[in-house]
Amino acid sequence: MDRRSPALKRRATPRAGILERVLERWKLRLASVPTVRTLHELHAAYLQRVPFENATKLVKAARAMSPQAAVRGPVEYWEDHLRWGSGGTCFASTYAYQFLLRYLGYTSRLVFCRLPAESAHAHTALVVEAEGEPWLVDVGYALPAPVPVPPSGAVRVATPFYDIEVQRGAGNQLALFTEDDRGRRFRYQASLAGAASDTYMRAWADTFRLEAPYMRRLALGRFRGRVRYLYKASGVVY
Repeated sequence: MDRRSPALKRRATPRAGILERVLERWKLRLASVPTVRTLHELHAAYLQRVPFENATKLVKAARAMSPQAAVRGPVEYWEDHLRWGSGGTCFASTYAYQFLLRYLGYTSRLVFCRLPAESAHAHTALVVEAEGEPWLVDVGYALPAPVPVPPSGAVRVATPFYDIEVQRGAGNQLALFTEDDRGRRFRYQASLAGAASDTYMRAWADTFRLEAPYMRRLALGRFRGRVRYLYKASGVVY
C-alpha cells in the first residue's frame, strides 16, 4: 500500500521531460544501462551542481499550513532546481535523487542514519544496487562519492576531500568514518534494512519542527573542485 499523502503522490508524477532537462542542464550523456561508472558520474554531477541548502525549506514551511504540506516532493524539487539552481536538505535531496535514479534504471532503498547525539531517524541516505553490488549513496550530508557496502569487515575509499571508511556491524548496521589531516571522525551509523515509506514521511515531517536544526538558521554546502564549502549561520532565523 502506498502511504504517501495525496499531495505527495501528485508531486511524484514527473512532468514530461523534467528529468531529461535536468540531465541536459548538467551536460550528462549517460550509458543506457545502470552501471557503477554511471553512478559515480551522476553523483559527481549532482554535487557540483546541486547545493545542500535550507532556504527552500524555510520558504515552503512559512507558506504551508502543516509539516506535511511543507514537504517538497521530487517533481517540485527538480522544478525548483531548474528554475533557481536550488537543492535541499537531506530528506528532500535523497528522495528526489532516488526519483532520478529510478528513472535511470537503478534499484535503491531509503535508509535512516543516526548522527552523533541525534535520533535514529535524523539523517537519510540511499543503498543503490549497481552491477549486482550495493553502494551507500549520500547526497544529503553529503559524501563525495558512492561507497561500496561490504558484506563483512570494512572498506576504505580515498577521495580528494577525505578518506571514507565503512565498517559492517551486526545485523544490518553500517558505521561510517571519515579521515583527513584533522584526524579520524565518526559520521553516522546507517541501518541498511531500509526505511518504510510511512516511517520515512513521519521522520521527514518531524524535520519541520521549529526547534529542528535547519529551521532556525541558514545553511549552505557546496562542492567545488577539491574543496567543500559549508556555511551555517550563527544567528536564529524566524
